[in-house]
Amino acid sequence: RTLRMLAMTPNEAASRQAPLCALLTSPITATTTLAVNELAKTSHTNQLDTTLFLHCCPGALTGTKTNAVGVLKILLDNLNAINPNQIQPLLDLALTFPHPQVQRLALDLAEQSLKAKLIEPTQLTQLLAQTQLDPLTQPTAQKLQATLTSPSPQDPTNTGTENQIPYVLTYKWELNNENTWT
Repeated sequence: RTLRMLAMTPNEAASRQAPLCALLTSPITATTTLAVNELAKTSHTNQLDTTLFLHCCPGALTGTKTNAVGVLKILLDNLNAINPNQIQPLLDLALTFPHPQVQRLALDLAEQSLKAKLIEPTQLTQLLAQTQLDPLTQPTAQKLQATLTSPSPQDPTNTGTENQIPYVLTYKWELNNENTWT
C-alpha cells in the first residue's frame, strides 16, 4: 500500500530513466523488477530513451523470468526505435533463457524484427540453429523457420515448383571381385 502511494508517475519515471536503467544490472532481483516496471510506464507513454534502455537491458534479460518478460515486452513496444545492429545480441540472450515463456516472447520479437527488417533471414536462421530451445517453444520456432525458408507469394523467383514432391533415387552399390564399386 505504501509502495503504491510512493510509485512514480510515468513522467517522473521518464525523468529518472538513467538511474532506472542502471538498476537493470542490479544483482538484487526486487530492484531490477522495480526498474523494469517503471521503465515499462515510460514505454507505454512513448517517453522511453531506447538507446539508454538497449545499453542496459541485457542484465535484466539474464535475471528472473518476470524481468526478462518485462524487458521483451518493452522491446516489442519500441521496435520502431531499434537499430538493426542492436537486436541480434538481445535475441541471442533471450532465446537462451531457460524458460519457455521467455523463449516464446523472444521468438515473437524475432518475427517482428524480421518484418521490420531489423534482422536478416540468414542471421535469424543461424541464430535459431545455434539455440537449444525448450520443447514447448520448438513448434513456434519451426513455424518461424518455415517462413524463413519458403519464398513469399509475391517473390518473382517463385516458379511454382515449391509444392512438388521430391523423389529420391537410391542406388545399391556392390563390391565386385575386382575391388571396385558397381
